[in-house]
Amino acid sequence: MKKYIFIIGLFLIGFNLHGQVSDWSDQMKEAIITNNLTLQKEAAKNLKSNYSNVAYQYYRLMLMHLPNNAILVTNSINDTYPIKIIQVIDKVRPDINVVSLSLLEDEKYRNEINKKLTLNIQSGDKSEHITALFSSGKTIFVSTTVNNNLWNKSNVYLTGLSVSQDLKNPEQSLNSFVNLLKASTLLALSWDTNDALLCNNILPPLMTLYKYKTYNNQNELKQLIQTIAKKTNQEKKVNDILKKYD
Repeated sequence: MKKYIFIIGLFLIGFNLHGQVSDWSDQMKEAIITNNLTLQKEAAKNLKSNYSNVAYQYYRLMLMHLPNNAILVTNSINDTYPIKIIQVIDKVRPDINVVSLSLLEDEKYRNEINKKLTLNIQSGDKSEHITALFSSGKTIFVSTTVNNNLWNKSNVYLTGLSVSQDLKNPEQSLNSFVNLLKASTLLALSWDTNDALLCNNILPPLMTLYKYKTYNNQNELKQLIQTIAKKTNQEKKVNDILKKYD
């Protein structure tokens, strides 16, 4: 089986953005730590304007691509909060269990996550928590907004906007990701600088698929890659790589 994972360091991975510090940010943190759904909804309504439409479409795409009841590992508040807002306000994929690496530093949150997901995560740093999650025997997906230095030594496959160890058909997963991306409104939106930095994470799965020539329409995929490269100001780098893959 081919190793479906992108070339590390090719694009910016592990970027956080958009969220502004506020009292409601603290409220959301407390609501997540204590698993207080009522407070999560209230905080989500007040935080919703802190994130761009592009960020919401990006994380919606991530959620929609995950299997039922998946465990999704995020980095910090700036990728955790928009996902929680989508789940509690828009009611999109509330079955996905979100685990925030930054919040795992809090003992109360660790205990809540361990109880809810039958895990055994102990006190430690982010790298140790990633290792514990991958060693749990459960199917874990790590968002590519998590710094790749924390997980790139693991035997993981790129699935789309996340990576996972337990993937029976990486090729099928990447193909379904492309189809979801094409059906989304993400590409039709205007991207500011921060949006472009976040959406750099879309390029690796597309270029991985292009490299192995397993998409049913390579020309269409190439055009999609070039569209995103233009919106993220990565045209020269991407075109140079595409020439090597052709």
